[in-house]
Amino acid sequence: MTSPEAPEPEDAGPADAGRPINRWAIAAFLLGLVSLVPLSVIAGIVALVKARDGREAGRGLAIAGMVISMLWAAVWAYSVWPKDGLITGTVQAGPTLRVGDCFGASINSPVSCDKPHHREVFAVLSLSRFPDNDAEQEQLENRCKAELPKFSPSASRDPELGIEAWPPGTESRYMENHAAGCVAYFSSDRVGAIKR
Repeated sequence: MTSPEAPEPEDAGPADAGRPINRWAIAAFLLGLVSLVPLSVIAGIVALVKARDGREAGRGLAIAGMVISMLWAAVWAYSVWPKDGLITGTVQAGPTLRVGDCFGASINSPVSCDKPHHREVFAVLSLSRFPDNDAEQEQLENRCKAELPKFSPSASRDPELGIEAWPPGTESRYMENHAAGCVAYFSSDRVGAIKR
């Protein structure tokens, strides 16, 4: 006597088959892809809470969105984190500036220091890389303030003199030779160099 054949079990398929995907999980993933970090993390948390009861799928999608967001956050943090060794020292001249150059209103108007001028280069800083952010620009300005008394001890007492740092031009961003100019600027025209 033969027994009747047992019915073959239906393929169970993936655990998430048939369940709708949580919209918050989709949002978390898409927001993570476009680097909207806080929104992606919030949407991911909401998706995980809603998917906890098992009625909706998307737990993996929500986690993936939050992981992508964390990667974007790490890239952003690295790009703004102050890096040691930006300024490697001073040199007499860079690609476009040299100590003792004088200018009118801008870097595009060089003049002899014996003629009326508004700006004078008193130091050129050699850089290991192109400055990336405001913190590094501030680092350049602070170093320039420290360099002025080395160039001219009396200049730092001049109330009409200010200091600015000219970072390398954007055309040198991808070149190896970076230099920043430390520039004294004056509230009125000056004739003659500040170094005495």
